[in-house]
Amino acid sequence: MMDKEKIARNAIKYSEELGAKEVEIFISESKTNSFFIENNNITNFLKNVSNGIGIRVIVDNKIGFSYGNLIKESDYKKILRRAIFLSKYGSLVENFGFSKSKRRGVVKDIYDEEIENCDEIFLKKFFDETIKNLKNERIAFGRVRFSTIEYFIFNSNGFKASEKSTFATFYSNVLNSIEYEILEKARRIEDIKKMLKMSFENAVTHIKNYKEMNSVIPKKKNIEAILSPSVLTELFISTLGYSLSGTSFVLGNSPFIKRIGEKIASEKITIIDDGTLPKGLGSFSIDHEG
Repeated sequence: MMDKEKIARNAIKYSEELGAKEVEIFISESKTNSFFIENNNITNFLKNVSNGIGIRVIVDNKIGFSYGNLIKESDYKKILRRAIFLSKYGSLVENFGFSKSKRRGVVKDIYDEEIENCDEIFLKKFFDETIKNLKNERIAFGRVRFSTIEYFIFNSNGFKASEKSTFATFYSNVLNSIEYEILEKARRIEDIKKMLKMSFENAVTHIKNYKEMNSVIPKKKNIEAILSPSVLTELFISTLGYSLSGTSFVLGNSPFIKRIGEKIASEKITIIDDGTLPKGLGSFSIDHEG
């Protein structure tokens, strides 16, 4: 187990020797247990552990950034040197610095000890319990993934923060004469179980209705749609998310940079830019990606 704080302290000291005005170190550690499904059977298990580091620097009022795998503790040196080199080609940013605040909120219900400590036996039991809700239908291909992610942030202004969170993801392609995809994602076991129970019930109903149609072409009509949290999250991330990110605004890449305070969407849609919502798929206590 690497000492993340020791790596950060050494990186900050090294950055001063190289002439950086400010530096911020982001370290991530992820552990993933997953299994694949074919024809309602588990085919294989996969375990993955990885460590990564990202370093941002400010040199002559320009931002440089670089990242890479953290295989050994000394890897930060080449990544830091690369960040400083790339700062020469960065955009000028005035009155910009890394956080000095020691205060931060705490997001609830984004960590589940069961997910972090799960093993093959636990995953198989989870699958056997959830698949019952699908009754006689068949999953041609699917995947279940339990992930634990821990973030660490340190900077030269004395800021230090860390947080551990978990994710449970289920994807499947139900194929019993028709295709029907299921994708659910949650932060805790109890939440993913409830979501999958509802998704499987909807899948069974959909397949039943499809078979009863007997090739009858349905009439077209406009109906209201209810999107699941995971689908809604992906929709907004792929459309507005990147344009509204802090990085896009700082670097001047956002098309909305001159429209702060103006309406940019329908009044029927309310977007709350709050990364601290309980159980939220994108919720974290710290801004781990800038």
